[in-house]
Amino acid sequence: MSNVLLSWGLPQPTTRQRPIDHVRIEARVSDGEPWTVIGEIAAPTAELLIENAAPGTWFYQGTVVDEAGRESKAVGVS
Repeated sequence: MSNVLLSWGLPQPTTRQRPIDHVRIEARVSDGEPWTVIGEIAAPTAELLIENAAPGTWFYQGTVVDEAGRESKAVGVS
């Protein structure tokens, strides 16, 4: 088991966009598996510590959600 620290930069909304409410982080262990929500981090926080992650290659994705509930396209990393 090990700890994983995910961190990201939040985009700066333009004058035509609503402020960011939170970032939803999801994880899975294989490309063929469904995504599981592991956290919803309120802005402006931009990191999540995952403690005792099982060994192996994990896939993570983050989606920015604005105050109106509109979601960005998910951005992923493994």
